[in-house]
Amino acid sequence: MTSMLRQRYLLDPGRHGLIDAMGLRTYRFALQVMFFVVMCVIIAAVDPTPVNWWIYVPGLMLATIGIEVAARAPGDPIETRSAALAAGLSMTTYPAILLAYDGQACIGALTLIGVGSLSAVLLFLRGAVVLTCVAMGVHILVGWSVATVAGIDPVPQLVQHFNLAPALAVVGLCGIIARPAVSAVMDMRTQIMQEAAAAAAQAAALRERDAQLGRLDDDTRDMLERIAAGEEFTAADVHRCRLIQARLRDGIRAPSLDTPELSDTVWAARDRGVRVTLLDDRSGGGQVMRDALERVHEAAIEVIAGADSPDEVTVRILPMGREHLATVVSRSPDGGVRLEFGVDGSLT
Repeated sequence: MTSMLRQRYLLDPGRHGLIDAMGLRTYRFALQVMFFVVMCVIIAAVDPTPVNWWIYVPGLMLATIGIEVAARAPGDPIETRSAALAAGLSMTTYPAILLAYDGQACIGALTLIGVGSLSAVLLFLRGAVVLTCVAMGVHILVGWSVATVAGIDPVPQLVQHFNLAPALAVVGLCGIIARPAVSAVMDMRTQIMQEAAAAAAQAAALRERDAQLGRLDDDTRDMLERIAAGEEFTAADVHRCRLIQARLRDGIRAPSLDTPELSDTVWAARDRGVRVTLLDDRSGGGQVMRDALERVHEAAIEVIAGADSPDEVTVRILPMGREHLATVVSRSPDGGVRLEFGVDGSLT
């Protein structure tokens, strides 16, 4: 069963391609490579064939670095420079086993060949099929040349390479056939996530609209029914109509400040005779962190709740490009208060 960590990895929109779909850039893959390399060393140690560790270990280290380069290099398909580096590091395995085992075919030699082959597998999967095939040919030529210079028979260990040929052929075929299909799946995943995000935003907007319509219905239905019935309005009724008009105006002029808590606080303050003005010059608070707006709302509620007639309170979301996000200004006969909020919602 896929773990939650792997699910989050696969759903990350920054991930794409076959190598990412298989999770080969995760720490788990690094641990698997480490385990594989350690097992190769153990097998080489228990193999009765004598081995020159001063040659075996550097060759193993270079091939392991080639695996990491092939797995973590950027780009999909992999960049040519990175692919060439990974292939070059893996080419050291054939000369290394020739010199470390003096040309003898054995299990220990096969371990080093396997480490180099893993780098070739990754390059196949990452789209560097042609370069990997060329590198494999150069790999054999380099090993043959080293063996000729050192006076070693290269054939026995060359034959061992063919034990891995079927696996490399299957992986190469997978790299050619499966990569386009996986890329299409990743593109489809991105499209689905975008559509889901758009649907969620639309649903949130519809819920907010329904909430505002419900609040408007609660405020105006009684008044509209009385107007339709031709009833006369008292001074208190006229005052309530003005409060309703002001609330509707707030929803149009300051949509990012139109929340139930703040709206109710403003209603109560205006009912006490406080002059409250809400302004949003940022087009609905676009590109503003929700936490920052919530801090502005909390401060505005506190200031407005503490105001009384004939105080004046102005809450304004500033235009984009300004140093501050919002200001809350309160004026009263005894003095005034001015609060300025940074783009992160902190008081400045």
